Amino acid sequence: MITKKKEGALSILEGVVLPSKWDKEGRVMRISLNTQDENEYIIDYSGKGKELLNHLRKRIEVEGKILQRIGGSFYIKVNGYNFINEV
Repeated sequence: MITKKKEGALSILEGVVLPSKWDKEGRVMRISLNTQDENEYIIDYSGKGKELLNHLRKRIEVEGKILQRIGGSFYIKVNGYNFINEV
């Protein structure tokens, strides 16, 4: 389920939390939410976003604000999230 609203408004996205950038020692520096429609939303570490570092490769539903960076990439400021149990 993807409920996108206009940029900056609260949206709900479903996807998998995956690493998207590593440092030279292989530590995760950035994570993103990868949705079923193959979009990637970089997770901002403000708010509850940093908590998601502990939930890599988990499927979640995220509520937050989607913003676009210069260059076209999207990121999401996470207000809250729920885990999706897969059967």
